[in-house]
Formats: sequence, structure tokens, C-alpha cells
Amino acid sequence: MGAVVEDEVRGPVKIVKLTEAPIPWPIGKASDGRLALVVYGGLAKAVRRESGIAVCHWWGASWYYVNKWRRALGVRSSNEGTHRLRVAFANSPVFKQAQRKAWALNGTPERRAAQSLRQTGMKMSEQARQNNSLAHIGIRHTEASRRKMSLVHKRRGTWPAAAGRVWSEDELALLRTLPPKEVVKRTDRTYSAVTAMRFMLGLTRSRKRRG
Repeated sequence: MGAVVEDEVRGPVKIVKLTEAPIPWPIGKASDGRLALVVYGGLAKAVRRESGIAVCHWWGASWYYVNKWRRALGVRSSNEGTHRLRVAFANSPVFKQAQRKAWALNGTPERRAAQSLRQTGMKMSEQARQNNSLAHIGIRHTEASRRKMSLVHKRRGTWPAAAGRVWSEDELALLRTLPPKEVVKRTDRTYSAVTAMRFMLGLTRSRKRRG
């Protein structure tokens, strides 16, 4: 006791006593008078390599201090020990059983009915709509995404938003029987839209060249 050692987080500290944790460890007193575990040697190595739960258990440290040490030492949130712990838990029978129960519960008609009732009548707030609109400004789909969406619309028989307003059966009937300018007046569509749809329907006649 009384030795001065270098704490990797706080700097020089004076050892005053030992803890009663599963791994007894020195408690150091810094120049400001605060007492804390000395982060050096095996503890510093464990903070860098082991999971936070393991450090808390074996060294008797609180989760607050373990996270503080990790940030000071530049340790990632998922280090080697944390990864091993997550893999072991994911492969444990307890987790697999809980996962199967959750999947079974989510797929029941009662669960789907309850979710539907919670969402019925829910309206997006004006602020949420504005945020959603701003989040998509300037975003362009890739060519591959556009082809995929086009195939989905064709398979479903739906009309993509980029194609404009859907043509009704009455409008198509006018298109087949009236001149383009008259269709423009009656349907409130542009002349280019009318001529394009006539071309798609095969209603456009090719003009013969004069000899």
C-alpha cells in the first residue's frame, strides 16, 4: 500500500486499499482525492478485450465506470469479448426458445388484429410529414432500383407515380373516338399526354409521303 502507479485513465494515483471483488484489485487515490479502481495491468487489458459484463462481474466495477474506461481507452462498443458473448447467447437454448415463441406470437391472427387496431385511425403529424418530405429531397433512385420498381408495377398491374394520373375507362373511350384536341378539352390533360397515350394504344396513323 502507498505505492504510486500510473493509471491509464487518470494518470498517477496512490494505492490505498484492495477491493473484495472476485478479483481483488487496487483502489487508487488521484490528486483530486477521488478513489477508483486503478486501470492498469490486467484490468486495462480486460477493458480492451473483454465484455463489459465480464469486467463488472470479476472486478466489481459499475457499468458507468466500465463505459467511461472504454471511451478513455478508445475501445469499440463491440470488442472481442462482447462479440463472443453475443454469439454464445444467440446459440444458447434459452435464446432460441424465446425466439421461436416470439415468431409464433407475431404470426398469430390475434397479434395481427391487435397491431391493426393500434394503427387504425393513426395520422401522421404535420411536423412528421415535413420531416419525411425533407428527408427525401434530392434523393434519386438508381437505374437498377427503377427497373425493379417498374417490374413490380407491371406484375401487380398498378400504375407508377412517375407515369402521372391513371387513365380511366371513360377517358380511354374518348381517346378512341374523338380528335386529340377535343380529348384535351374534355379530360383536362396535356396535348403531349393525349398523343403519347394514342401512340401506346396504336391509334396514331402514319402519314404517307407525297410522291
